[in-house]
Amino acid sequence: MQRLFGFLLSIGFTTIASAAQLGIATEKPAEGPSVAIPGGFMTAYEVTLPESDVTFRMIPVPGGTVTMLVDPDDPDKGSYEVAVDPFWMGACEVSWAEYWRFMDLNMAFARIQILRTAREADAEKVDEALVTAKELATVVSAAPNEVDAVTAPTALYEADATYESGEEPELPAVTMTPYAAKQYTKWLSRIIGADFRLPSEAEWQHAAAGGGEGPTGEEFADQVWFDENSDYAAQPVGTKKPNAFGLHDLLGNVAEFVLDAAAPADRAKLAGKKLRSSEAVIWPTTRSSRVAKGGYFDVTAEECTIAGRLLSIDDKGTDESWKLDDPNVPLSPWWYTSAPATGVGFRIVRPLEPMSAEIRTKAWEEQAPEILKDVAARLREGRGKRDAARPELPAAVEQLESAEVKKLLD
Repeated sequence: MQRLFGFLLSIGFTTIASAAQLGIATEKPAEGPSVAIPGGFMTAYEVTLPESDVTFRMIPVPGGTVTMLVDPDDPDKGSYEVAVDPFWMGACEVSWAEYWRFMDLNMAFARIQILRTAREADAEKVDEALVTAKELATVVSAAPNEVDAVTAPTALYEADATYESGEEPELPAVTMTPYAAKQYTKWLSRIIGADFRLPSEAEWQHAAAGGGEGPTGEEFADQVWFDENSDYAAQPVGTKKPNAFGLHDLLGNVAEFVLDAAAPADRAKLAGKKLRSSEAVIWPTTRSSRVAKGGYFDVTAEECTIAGRLLSIDDKGTDESWKLDDPNVPLSPWWYTSAPATGVGFRIVRPLEPMSAEIRTKAWEEQAPEILKDVAARLREGRGKRDAARPELPAAVEQLESAEVKKLLD
């Protein structure tokens, strides 16, 4: 049954019901990672992005308890324990091949809006042209709503800076802001029909530890890209050995955004407590203090640690130092331009249980008023596009290239 679901997904006809069963088996697989759950097993599975040959692999991670330091730089400030539920995590960081599919929406959304405007003027002509493009017809005729809407990132301002390590599709995608990364997870969730999001910091640390204390000795160099073995550049995802859970590159290669803000005062309040994973997330409410984990290709091995954190803040308490080369006013809500952001990306997780409406909002949508204001300004100026992410969207984007549709757009 699991193989059938994977096949349906790979050819772009997945339903929400089938997607919810991805990675669930009634019997323990003969090989590969698995996690026992009531009534069956969580197993590894592969997803092909609809209408593409781009794939990513999800690995089951068992639940457990992780000890979190209030301040990784000062263990004397105390710690707290977090009980982490089982989840799936991307075997690798999100690659450029995957992220480009999301970036392509900026142009696609613009063309879909042109078709909507043309349909208002001559519905019969547009409907006739879209008669064989059923998914595109559905998207054009549907009014975007807030539940499904995602904001597509603009094109890169300075591609050479972003592609410091190269632009090969197998390299990890970098320099997107946490806002853009969260919108990516919403887009992916809506087109696939299963809940994806960034990991919490506790989930990330649990996964990176691999059931122990993380890689040491020769094992460390076998698993981690850092300054002395990376040639000071990001490397193709998944080329180092995985950790005990089957996950690649959690330490090194690129640092990875998590859901949490740094928020020292909020973390101090957790000292000595025992919490569920959902209770331990420090949800960001301002532009500042976003957390990236694991170290990256341009730092020392000693800086690639499980507890360590890379914070997107400067002396003013904002992330503007990561945007020093950004000429936009307001600064881009989708892209960073300056080091160390050239070494920062993300990976995805999928919780075993579907997210509640409240958690979906927090995991997918931006809460910081300053960022929302910047996004609104960019959208008014036409420098970003917002539309619905629906299951039909990938096929609709492909149908924009048909001869009949191009005649309407010319």
